[in-house]
This record gives sequence, C-alpha cells and structure tokens, in this order.
Amino acid sequence: MKHITKTLHRSRWLAVVVAAASIAPQTQAYLGGFENEDGYSIWIVDPAPDPAYPPSNQMGWDVGVYNAGQYGTNPGGTGPGGGALDIPNGTGLWVETVGGYNQSNPTSSYGIAHPALVPTWNGDPANLSLLGINASGGGGAWAGRYSLDSRDLGGLAVAEVHPSTTVKFFTCPTSLGPSPGQIAQTVSFIDDLLGTSSYAPAFEIGFMYNGIANTMDLKYRQGAGPWTDFSGGTYSVSDQNWTKLELVFDHVNDQVTVTSTPGYSNNPVPSGAPTTFITLPLAVPTDRLSHLGFTVAAEVAKSFYDDFTISIPETSSSALVCGAGLVAFFGLRKRN
Repeated sequence: MKHITKTLHRSRWLAVVVAAASIAPQTQAYLGGFENEDGYSIWIVDPAPDPAYPPSNQMGWDVGVYNAGQYGTNPGGTGPGGGALDIPNGTGLWVETVGGYNQSNPTSSYGIAHPALVPTWNGDPANLSLLGINASGGGGAWAGRYSLDSRDLGGLAVAEVHPSTTVKFFTCPTSLGPSPGQIAQTVSFIDDLLGTSSYAPAFEIGFMYNGIANTMDLKYRQGAGPWTDFSGGTYSVSDQNWTKLELVFDHVNDQVTVTSTPGYSNNPVPSGAPTTFITLPLAVPTDRLSHLGFTVAAEVAKSFYDDFTISIPETSSSALVCGAGLVAFFGLRKRN
C-alpha cells in the first residue's frame, strides 16, 4: 500500500513544483546559528530589554513572541535585514505548542537565542549565540515547531520536492533534571505538505538519561513506536561536549541514515570518530522536509543546539523543470 501511495506522490511532483513556483513566500524564516544576523535577539543577563527588542514586549526573548528567524542579513548578505518585532504568540515561524514564556505563561519554560559559552564551544569567535531550551524551575515541559522556508533552502520553495535532504546540526544535551530512563529532549523531522496537517514526525531522535552522570543515550523513534537503540547497542553521548548529528533523508525510498560525531568542545576538530548507523525506514512518506520539532521534558535544564545546515542535491525537481543549475549545497551556516 505504501508503494502505491508513494507512486501517487511522485506523479504529482510536477504539479507541486509549478504551483510552488507561482506563489511568492509571505515571510522569510531562517534557522542558522541563532545569531543576530540569522534573525535572533540574543538573551542577555540584564533586566533591561535588548536594545534590538521592542519595548512593547516585556516577555524577553522567547522565540515564540517575536519574529525569530525572519530578519537579519544571513545567509551571505542576502537576508531581508530589519530587526526584531513583537508579534502575537504563535503567529511566527516558531510556534510553541507546549509552554513558552509569553503573556499567558510568564513563568513558563522557554526557547531562546542564548549567548554561547566563553570561549565559544567550537572555537569560532564569530559564534556568539545558540538555541537554548529550558524547562526547569517549575515552568513545565516545552515543545516547539519551526517552519522551514525558502531562506533555509537556498531560495527553493519549501513545497519543492527532492530525492534527498541532508540535515546537519550540533547539540549539547543535558543530564540535569531527568529521571533514569526518561527521554529528556527530542528533535523531530516532519513533512507536513502531503495534506495531513497533523505534523506527524517521519523520524525522531531523542536523548535518554541513563542514570550515569553527564551522559545521555541516543535513541530513535518511528511514529508512535517505542524509543529504540541505534545499531550496535546503546550509544551514549556526553552532556559536557557537543555532538554533531547528520541525517540523510532518502525521500524516494522513505528512509534515513544517521551519523553521530562526538567530542566538539572549544575546538572545530572533534575528539571522537564519526559513527554511521544502519539506514532506517521512515514512519510516514516524505517528499521533502517542511518542519523541525523540538521538545524538552518538564524540569529538564537547558539543552542546546547550534549551526543547522541543510543541503539538497542539484538533481531536485526544480532543476529538471526549470533547467536551472541549482547550487548543490544550500547551507544555513557555511560550516562543516
């Protein structure tokens, strides 16, 4: 049955591409490295508002209450420019579905552009900020969803279909707060443009506290299935170092390959070797990625993410339809 469904999706690729090409995006979002140039107002340890933030919004720098990712000069000076603007909760490209530090929840959990550690975690002096999600202090759990946009995809319309998508990012999970055996935080990968509007993840990765100080076990989940070890048994990562994760989504065969490289700490060169896990089937059919989802369990201290990049091969359907030579690598931040 899945093969039939997938065949129907492929037969509609041309119609989807032509329709997408005729619709101009209304907003421009950008994930990137959570810098000011990426469209993020960096939180500061100061009771006064950030000078770039409008006085009308006294809720701080939570990504759900301002136009996070929708301004700035990145990538490479091609961004829309502008600055931070107060917006109604849940109307931006970041939508908080659980928690969120906003007018309705002034003591709740939050996601913010957090100042990077000093020295910066990857040894890059230009890396001043990162995404910090906090659910400790009685604020409850946090969940948010980010909508990918043509600015994230090197100019491609988000409805464009691709044979594959590669997502790379860095994460520093936390073992502060969760109970042994609890999934503390997750990242999900979603294609919500197939008419379901359910934001059902095609694939999720999660970090489970194993009861050993400063270590988390990397898990995956397909749909509503159980959290499972990757191939080769339990794979643990440190919450004292950054880990690079790379996921290659094969949209033709609906499968994903995951590679993890540990040991980034104040140095762009990792101390650990990369581990590539077996290719895994996706929970639902995909033609592209449209959203990324993030969760942090209640009472879990800050988990961090940084430097998201997305690459799409030149053989995407827009190249076939338009005959245009697309750039083979569309980076949110031009880093390895």
